Amino acid sequence: MKKQTGSKILLKILLVLVLMGCVGAGGAFLYYQSQLNPVNEQADAVVFEVKSGETLNAVLPRLENEGLIKSALFSKIYIKLNDAGSLAAGKFSLSASMSTSEIIATITDATKLIHDDISITFIEGEWLKHMAEKFESEMNISSDELLDLWNDEAYIRSLSNVEID
Repeated sequence: MKKQTGSKILLKILLVLVLMGCVGAGGAFLYYQSQLNPVNEQADAVVFEVKSGETLNAVLPRLENEGLIKSALFSKIYIKLNDAGSLAAGKFSLSASMSTSEIIATITDATKLIHDDISITFIEGEWLKHMAEKFESEMNISSDELLDLWNDEAYIRSLSNVEID
């Protein structure tokens, strides 16, 4: 049997260590990627609110607690590596079927905010019942109930605190 020299043994040990390092790094990368995938492929959208002045360090744990992302830690790493930008304050429609990158892109984009505003145009000379019908179609309010309120003098007084003659 041939005796191996010290340098050949050292080379084999070094090769095994490099190979183990590559396998470990590959496994860590695959795990990192899996943590950025959607939590659930079949999930409904929910409204998630980012409060004014709130930081990503505060938002990420809430996203994780609400089941929208898998890991706040890996999401922080993703943000550091990809320079995600700053949060937009307001309400967003998010889903557990969105990846972490999609969720981060949504909550940093002010154009994706859910707007609670409704625009209704009233034409001069339009009948009050037609205005009530517009409210009914836009806001799911009964036009008859709305007309009753508008004709209730006590209700109108309660809104303005002004005497009506």
